[in-house]
Amino acid sequence: MKICDQCGQQNPTGARFCRGCGHRFPDNVPVDAAQQPTAQQPAAPSPSVPLPGPVPTPASQAGQPAQPHFQVPPQAAPAPQPQPQPQQQPVPASAQPGSSGAFFTWLWESFKHPSRRYATQTWWAIIPLVCNAFLMALTVYMWQSKAVSAAANVGNGLLSSLTGGSSYTPQIASPGVSLAELFKSWILFAALLYLVVLICFMGRRMFGERIPFAALHTEIAQKTMPMMALNLVTFLFALIGSGLVFLSAALFMLGVSFLMTMPAAIIAQGVNARKIDKTWMWIFAMLLSGLILGIFFAIFAVAGVVGAVSSAL
Repeated sequence: MKICDQCGQQNPTGARFCRGCGHRFPDNVPVDAAQQPTAQQPAAPSPSVPLPGPVPTPASQAGQPAQPHFQVPPQAAPAPQPQPQPQQQPVPASAQPGSSGAFFTWLWESFKHPSRRYATQTWWAIIPLVCNAFLMALTVYMWQSKAVSAAANVGNGLLSSLTGGSSYTPQIASPGVSLAELFKSWILFAALLYLVVLICFMGRRMFGERIPFAALHTEIAQKTMPMMALNLVTFLFALIGSGLVFLSAALFMLGVSFLMTMPAAIIAQGVNARKIDKTWMWIFAMLLSGLILGIFFAIFAVAGVVGAVSSAL
């Protein structure tokens, strides 16, 4: 409010003349401090860090005003979380079925690592089993040939002793063994090997495991690769003869024992999906496999006796 010096009349702050007496107020007349409202003092700036002001940036095109750009203070990047390292499983060097020499690569790799699984073709597993059967048949054939030759020599010795070593003493010629016997033995041992495969497949099926026959066929063929080396050494000892024949027979029995115990190990590796305990299922499978093998050897023995009688007659 403005107070007139002449009459004491109160006038508005912006009045230029007094309402009471018309006196003109000078421009620099102070306003009554008592009547004036107290002006708000600006608050003191806080000690915190002030926000950054606008930073002018050049215009993107000529003739356009530059837009203010507010610079945001950089924030600390979050620390990277350590990622768990995936466990690296050992991958076997599998032979690719379509590559050149893949079959021989598989033979060598399965000989070194019979328990690994490789990418194979179905017919590959037939070769190791057939070769094992052929080596076993060759060994038996060599034994037969050695036995026939030894029998002929013993007979000639007896005749020579009875005749006093006369030059007219008749000589017994060694009849030899026909190749048909070799072929029969080959078929026999091949049937025995595939009977073992069928027993293993039947036992795994008794467990309720849906394993394909081709996969089990290949698995057993790979596990018989060490047996192929054993059968090869057995045949070489039988071929040399002399005192190595007994060692050859011992190795041959070792290979047959390995073959007979294979179903027990292969079936025990199966996953039991039945309600009956796995041990009982394994016992039932072993009893059934023993019965099947017993019938097979009984048929083989009867066939051998019949063949011997027929040849004698």
